[in-house]
Amino acid sequence: MFADVTDRLFKTTCETEQILQAEKGVWPCRFWAQCEELGLPLAAVPEELGGVGATWADCFPIVR
Repeated sequence: MFADVTDRLFKTTCETEQILQAEKGVWPCRFWAQCEELGLPLAAVPEELGGVGATWADCFPIVR
């Protein structure tokens, strides 16, 4: 599940200019907002604490 979501997100959102700006320290606000909408920052957080409850193995595609 996370592999498909992250692949689609990076393919549709991360353009060369955004990557270059991020390497210079410019925070990618639009990209981060999309990550938050998908629940990626909270993927490994237990559901009872407001997260997704994914395992570390499930989260590997996000980190990759």
